[in-house]
Parts: sequence; structure tokens; C-alpha cells
Amino acid sequence: MDYTQFGCPRGEGGRLILEDMNIHHRPLSEWAIEKLSSNYTSILDVGCGGGMQLSILSMKYPTASLIGVDISEEAVAKALETNRKDIDSGRCKILKASVFELPFGDCTFDLVTAFETYFFWSDLSMAIKEIHRVLKLGKCFQIVSEQYPHPNFNDKISKLAKLCNFKLVTNEEMVQLLENNGFFVKVDVIEDKNWVCFTAIKN
Repeated sequence: MDYTQFGCPRGEGGRLILEDMNIHHRPLSEWAIEKLSSNYTSILDVGCGGGMQLSILSMKYPTASLIGVDISEEAVAKALETNRKDIDSGRCKILKASVFELPFGDCTFDLVTAFETYFFWSDLSMAIKEIHRVLKLGKCFQIVSEQYPHPNFNDKISKLAKLCNFKLVTNEEMVQLLENNGFFVKVDVIEDKNWVCFTAIKN
């Protein structure tokens, strides 16, 4: 397996990875999405991958407008396929875009999500600032990962980080970054699974 594909899937190998992600990440996504409130109407999923998270968000918020962005053309194509019904109805759009230059106006969304993607962002603080910009005051940015630095998992995730070329931060570091960029933060973890969910509210 070409682990470098995880940051920006491409070609047939990338498509297979996206299909696997849609299956593998679903329990993590369902766990995190259950923590969200029931009043969001404009939702952005950053690094949407194969589009599975968007499909779950669509079921939870059946009247919301949904947008997914990803830097990978293969991911955009797969997310379009996964969310075809909502695309055809006009509820959902999938765009190729970077977290550092989101093509939306200030205060556009009341929910922004980032599932299994932040560790590929080359400048985490800059990305958080850009998400803060497009999020409405008092609304939610949710970051979710199935790995964070923890003594029980550090050997495993250190090897994976090297293979996939990503960088993890501690939960404390993530909270500090979010707070420094204008968010109030709540953290939920399942330690035995190495799952973490940051629920950040824009101040």
C-alpha cells in the first residue's frame, strides 16, 4: 500500500483508499456526530475524503445545506458519487479547495467539521484561522481523529505518522491552538480506542 496516498488520494489506488476510509471511519464519525446539536442549517466538511461524513450529516440534518471540500480530485469524485442523491437535489456541493483558502465569505457556516484530516495540514494555526473566518459567531467547529499521542498507542501511531507523512499534536496543544484562535473548546475521548473529538465554539 502507498501510504503517501492518504494525504491526497489519486488514481485507482487513491480511490480504493477512499472506499476503505468510507467504511473504516464510519463508527468514528457516528460517535462524533452524535455529540452535535440539532439546529445546524449550513454545514461545511473540510477534507471530505470519500464523502461518508457528509452522508451521515445529511441524515442528521435533513434540511441543511451541505458543502464538502478536498484538495484531492479523486476524493471530490468519490464524494460526489457517495452523495449523489443530495447533489442531484441541490442540497449538497463538493468542491476542490484547500483549507488554507476556503472559497466562501466570512461567517457563512454554522457548522464546520474536519474528520481524520487535520494532521495533514502543513500549518495548523493558519487552517484554524481560516475556518474561524468562515464560521458564524457562536457556532461549532468539530475536529475528530482516531489517533492522538497517548502512551498506549505512541509506538503504533509514530510508525503510521512516518509512513503517511502526517503530524499529530497532543490534545492539550490542540486545545491551546483553538483557544488562541478564538474558540471555546470541549474535548471528548475514548482512550481505549485512541479516539478524540474537539468541539470548538467560535467566540
